[in-house]
Amino acid sequence: MKTPAFINRWLRRLAPALGLLVHALCSPLALADGIVHEGPVLDIQVQRGQERLPIFLVPRLQQGDQLLVRPDPGSMAKGDWILMLGQIAPAGNRVLTQAVDVDKIDGYAKLEMASDGHAPVIVLAPQLRNLFGLYTSFRESSALLDDVIHSDPQRFYDLQRLDEVNQAISALVQGLDQVVLNRNPSEGIAAARAMALKFGVSQVDPECFRSNTVNTQCVAVNIVTNKDFVLPSSSELGMLAGGKGMADLTGFLADKVKIFSDAGDFLSNKFRDQYDFAATFGRRWRDSGSVQLFSLSRFRKGNIKTAYVYVPAWFKGRTPALSAQLERPVCLTQGRFEVRASERLPVVNHWHSWRMRLSDADTGAVLGETDQVSFASERSTFGFTVPPLSMQGPWVTATVQGRFGFEAVTLPPLRLVVPPASAQDLLEGTPELVAGEQAELRLRAPQASCVQALTLRRDGEVLARSAPSQADRLSADLSRVSPGPVTLHMALSGAPDQTLALRVLPARALVQTAEHTELDQHLVVTGERLDRVARAQMGPVTCTPARIDRSTQGKQLLQLACDADVRRNADLPGHLVLHHQQDEPGPLKMALRKNAAPPRLQLATTPNALLVRPSAKARRWGLDESAPWLSDDSGLNVLLQASEGYKLDKGGYSLQLRFADDPVSAGRPIQAPLMSDLGHQELRTRQAVRLKGAELPTVINPLEYRVVQDSTGLAGAWTALQRSVLMLPELGSLTCAATPEHWWLHGSQLNLIEAVGWAGADRAPAQLQSCPDGLCLLLPRTQATLRLSVKLHWLREPLFSVDAGPAPTCP
Repeated sequence: MKTPAFINRWLRRLAPALGLLVHALCSPLALADGIVHEGPVLDIQVQRGQERLPIFLVPRLQQGDQLLVRPDPGSMAKGDWILMLGQIAPAGNRVLTQAVDVDKIDGYAKLEMASDGHAPVIVLAPQLRNLFGLYTSFRESSALLDDVIHSDPQRFYDLQRLDEVNQAISALVQGLDQVVLNRNPSEGIAAARAMALKFGVSQVDPECFRSNTVNTQCVAVNIVTNKDFVLPSSSELGMLAGGKGMADLTGFLADKVKIFSDAGDFLSNKFRDQYDFAATFGRRWRDSGSVQLFSLSRFRKGNIKTAYVYVPAWFKGRTPALSAQLERPVCLTQGRFEVRASERLPVVNHWHSWRMRLSDADTGAVLGETDQVSFASERSTFGFTVPPLSMQGPWVTATVQGRFGFEAVTLPPLRLVVPPASAQDLLEGTPELVAGEQAELRLRAPQASCVQALTLRRDGEVLARSAPSQADRLSADLSRVSPGPVTLHMALSGAPDQTLALRVLPARALVQTAEHTELDQHLVVTGERLDRVARAQMGPVTCTPARIDRSTQGKQLLQLACDADVRRNADLPGHLVLHHQQDEPGPLKMALRKNAAPPRLQLATTPNALLVRPSAKARRWGLDESAPWLSDDSGLNVLLQASEGYKLDKGGYSLQLRFADDPVSAGRPIQAPLMSDLGHQELRTRQAVRLKGAELPTVINPLEYRVVQDSTGLAGAWTALQRSVLMLPELGSLTCAATPEHWWLHGSQLNLIEAVGWAGADRAPAQLQSCPDGLCLLLPRTQATLRLSVKLHWLREPLFSVDAGPAPTCP
């Protein structure tokens, strides 16, 4: 039988239907009136054995299931209608159909699924009329619909995607609305982008954030229609806070959508009639068990009829195993708890018939049961009503059972917390209530999970309240609160509120350390609010504040001058007591940290205490061991002697060098090990220190040194070394220049040379010329001498007598 031409044209238009829908979804919201058609209502149920469920509670069909369909006559136009039920194999190689006259349906039209994985197709269409307005036979109308399905069954099978997109977008919009709720624009945009990234979408259309607002419908469509869209195995849909069920996307789906089929043909000269086939998606009709079909607006020209095609989407994953997500205890009277899933969650909530049993956590005795249990899959959250209980102890065990479609499911047992009868003994942090400080009040676990809110008040004024995300703890900024009485109001889940009387103490010093350094005549206290310290007591010795400084880390450093000799650590106790001004609050007993004296050393007075070992480069430039300058590759030896009463200890010491006024070397000084002679109280470099590789900040770089004790990290004061490192050009060999009667002197950093001339001759400004290995110094040929007189930039003196090397043989 030849397929009518209009069928082929309709099937060709059906293929890009989803693409047109996606295009529409990306458009701004528009009114739906006259564009999206609210189609008929169908009572669709699935029967498996003796059990029957509405279609939206069934995640998937299997062989032997019966699909029961009954159209609601009140939702259809007057006239004779045909209901065609079919099933298509995934590859489209097997198609089974059956047609039913809607007026003759007794109860439900039934379709038994022949195999797992088959997709049911539901077509609801009016019967055709002939030229005289009379109905054709049922057989002729149903044969036409059957031909349409058999012509290209794979395209009908693919129409499941339309319902899948509708389900995913509905759930995402509902959740995204909650994600951005109560956030400022920048936080809302960031949260929406983060949620999109969880679904594999790294780029969201900027139009979704026009005018610095979040269009959640636009974001949802970007997520679902993106080529990288995935539903993570742990289902990030569970993180989205749900609203009032599936969102109404009618207007959103409809905006700027073209009719799938904008023209048609008469079937034949005999039957002057045609169908406008409308691919539909289904939504639960009100609060009933029925499904309403939605399609694009149908044509309303003459006798054109709309044939509704509905291919429901099914959950393709395995049944998720749910388990309670109890990173922290959950309060029983809170009436909810979160769960995690072993597999990805379906977009549609197929769970139902939940029941909870509560039992004593210790004895196992049953305390009560309730069927007032619900599961919000979009939030991965269970809600329940607590039955009347006689509870003893802080814990009860809950067992939750339900069904996923036709399959029974049971959650692993979970423990829930019973609210406390009195919270006074469970409160922690009251000693932290000190004026001028940050304080934190908290309840001990597990009863802390039953706290809904904590509020600190004084004379009706709210001083602080707990955050909703951490209701069991309260952070209070008491920087502007004076000492005195306060009250703590505690709201509990499902239990009477409690009020506790507390007191704010006077401000105290926040002390981190109290230290004394060997040979010092003072103490140092580190912390904040150290102006509150009145004195420090060490037995009979009293130390009073001298001055307050700031450390490099921004902490206060309080120096306390003592009224007795405290230079020796051995004479001091291991603790001290810090007293506040007016002795409020109470004194602080602190451990006294006793620090060894930092190294105090200077250059020895003996000859060769500072010894420079000139390198070949230095000698080529005429620098010897007595010169005030040295090259960076020369060696440096020092001999240091203890001073100011300092005694060398056993263990290693290191010499540190830096360049004066250079922050780089100050942050990363050059370090070399030292040898020690405890008998002579001297330190000496093990090997000559070479500065090769160090970044020289300028041409003349004065050196400073200090000694560091390796075991303690204690460092002496920086001291001038009376030597400077000179930045010198690196000279190579002489070669023949490109110009007659000239030589090239190769090397690096030749730009440091200001003037040059042969010894005994006048100097001229240095001429640099391109040569095969970069830049070379151009020199006139000479036969008198091979030593150069060189003047460097930024040096008024001296003039360097430099060995130029052997003369080349040139033509």
